[in-house]
Amino acid sequence: MADGDETPHALTVLIPKSTYDRIVLKSVAEIAAVLMLLVFFAVGCCLLYTRRYFRPILEDLVHVTAAGGERRKPVFEELLPISEKFRSHEEAVTVLKVER
Repeated sequence: MADGDETPHALTVLIPKSTYDRIVLKSVAEIAAVLMLLVFFAVGCCLLYTRRYFRPILEDLVHVTAAGGERRKPVFEELLPISEKFRSHEEAVTVLKVER
């Protein structure tokens, strides 16, 4: 349909059906290949990001919130305020449990 033209039009392609089918199959295969590459790189980036950034943060949070023993200083300095907050919450919970 052309811009501003409301009437539908039919398009006729003058190539053999086998050639047309081959072209359609090729374009579908190319689209599938591009989508597979995108999914592969997305999964790879997610795994890399998780392994490189989230796992150390989660491990530090586990060490910060672990009960008893000597406390480790978090690897990331950004976690220091969070670890202090966790310690204060942990102390408050401990006091409430003792009072109960």
